[in-house]
Amino acid sequence: MLLQGCRVCVNHSLRTLLPDLKRFEPTTVCVVPLFVETFYKTIWDTARQQRKDRLLRYLIKLSNAMLRIGIDLRRLLFRSVLSAFGGELRLLISGGAPLDARYAQGMVDFGVDVVSGYGITECSPIVSLNRNHYQRDGGVGLVVPGTDVRIAEPDPSGRGEIQVRGDIVMLGYYKDPEASAAAFDGEWFRTGDIGHLDDDGFLFITGRKKNLIILSNGENVAPEPLEAALLNTIPYIKEAVIYGHEDVIVAEVFLDDTVPDGPSRLDHDVATFNLTQPSYKQIGKIVVRDTEFPKTTTKKIRRRYANEGDSDA
Repeated sequence: MLLQGCRVCVNHSLRTLLPDLKRFEPTTVCVVPLFVETFYKTIWDTARQQRKDRLLRYLIKLSNAMLRIGIDLRRLLFRSVLSAFGGELRLLISGGAPLDARYAQGMVDFGVDVVSGYGITECSPIVSLNRNHYQRDGGVGLVVPGTDVRIAEPDPSGRGEIQVRGDIVMLGYYKDPEASAAAFDGEWFRTGDIGHLDDDGFLFITGRKKNLIILSNGENVAPEPLEAALLNTIPYIKEAVIYGHEDVIVAEVFLDDTVPDGPSRLDHDVATFNLTQPSYKQIGKIVVRDTEFPKTTTKKIRRRYANEGDSDA
């Protein structure tokens, strides 16, 4: 950005985020996925408060119909929506955690492109990145030039541990030769992430190796895709962590308290969700949290804090 002569503004407080957006009128904003979700939900919450949500849904349908014939009216139709973000916002760059595709597409509907990538500190830190006009839904982009990625010991579906080789990879952990040796398979760095590459070289992340649920029947279940599917299917579940306990798949959830009948509907809705999943991926127990999950500074859920004494449902 500096080499291109761009002005770079750093927001220093969540409290001043929206005022800063209006003040600096950015065209591009780098955020963690939680903020993409927050921006999208803020738009719809505001529309409902102003009783304009039906109008907004109509304008989205109209806009998408026009896009199909090559006419882009989004900057005009959603000018008032975009004014809340300074009026010039055109691109959100999301990183630090998986991005839910529904929120990315939701922002695209309003005329704001969303791109995401994949990085890890030990790889300096970007491994792959989607491009503005060349990307895959659900993917984290093409591997950056000068870097090689391989999928180690892939399963029949092509999924395995993502390993990286190239100048971007660290030399090792400082004064920790044992950890350094464990982190490499020859010249390949073990990321600990599970994913696959498609035929065009796009990388997809499906979970973390350490989070895999290994069942006694030999099936391995990656919790992250199951969590995303659950959140997409049952909208009043705000947060979810899935893990294994005594050969049972457990879903620990935090519910939206603005949906008063959510707790009473939960068992039925999860049972309905299970019908869409293979038998070995079906949720056998639900734990309802009274509070949100603790999170990191990048707003990722701290998974190790799941199942700390909240009520069962």
